Amino acid sequence: MAVDERPRPAVREGLTLVRMYSATINQLSNMIRRGDFGFPTAPLVLGNEGAGIVEASDRFEVPPLCERC
Repeated sequence: MAVDERPRPAVREGLTLVRMYSATINQLSNMIRRGDFGFPTAPLVLGNEGAGIVEASDRFEVPPLCERC
């Protein structure tokens, strides 16, 4: 397993783009990696919990960050 930077994805209709600042690798991630649900194809992005900031969305209003932040 490795942490990797990915290129910024294109914003697509109906989806929200979130810049992730932290994510968990938990028991579910380990079960997927072990193949408990069949073997996924690579590349595989694990982690189903995280924290980040909404950067773009057509579902939510994204206010600009304040200049002091």
